[in-house]
Amino acid sequence: RPRGPFRLVILDNVIDEQAGDCPDFPDDWKGRNGTANPGCFSSADDFDMSRGNDGPHGELTVHEMTHLLDLIVRQQVDPYFMQEVDDCWKANRHTYQKSYAASDRHEYLAEIATLFIGTKAANFQRGCCGCTCADSGCCTHPPHAELPPGPGCVDFCNKSHLIENDPDGYNLLKSFLIEIKEPDDDSYWWEE
Repeated sequence: RPRGPFRLVILDNVIDEQAGDCPDFPDDWKGRNGTANPGCFSSADDFDMSRGNDGPHGELTVHEMTHLLDLIVRQQVDPYFMQEVDDCWKANRHTYQKSYAASDRHEYLAEIATLFIGTKAANFQRGCCGCTCADSGCCTHPPHAELPPGPGCVDFCNKSHLIENDPDGYNLLKSFLIEIKEPDDDSYWWEE
């Protein structure tokens, strides 16, 4: 069961705050992006707008907040949501090749939410860094052995790509998130 109240903690990258600096998490926790009951944490540099269109623009925070929403929905609102997302991921995971969205149902939901909300998600184009670095072109993650060698990236970066390539995932997100822009609007959330 979730231990509320849930909260979002933004850690300061300038002074190197880490997850363990939050009283909710163990002192030895490192990193500035993650989700653990009762909250999620992200880094202030996730909102660094000084890099123009090349910046992250909230991608990591949206990803972590989606994990938190997933916890709330499936544990406090609709337990069947766990199965719905799992079924959708199983039906569509090969669409995402070796990108993080193909990992499991949790990462699938969090990653496609970054497309849905319009954060200029970059994880899709990166694919698997383990496969990129491996001499064989394939990391040790068993599902990646079923795919061709190489990073296994997909050229998705906006909501239109989600609608076109994974309409099931798009409709799943519409069932529990409010769509803040029209389906054909591929502008990013910070653009007018």
